Amino acid sequence: MRRISIFGATGSIGLQTIDLMRRQGGAAAFHTVALTAGRNVAELASLAREFRAEIAVTADESCLPALRECAMSPIRSTPSATRPRR
Repeated sequence: MRRISIFGATGSIGLQTIDLMRRQGGAAAFHTVALTAGRNVAELASLAREFRAEIAVTADESCLPALRECAMSPIRSTPSATRPRR
């Protein structure tokens, strides 16, 4: 299993990397260590759940409460997704 961290996961290059990961087996093929983003914490939390990231980090400290709230919200996207590991 490949280990990966994506800095800027919600940006253009980050989303291209996510697309590649999905096509190569998703969470089953990759051990996602860390995902980071600027202010798009809803998307960051969704990706963290999908790829079971160990940690999700926002660059904007004022977005941290929103990231925590999004990370703890019920999973709605896919039945097989799980919460990020802690």
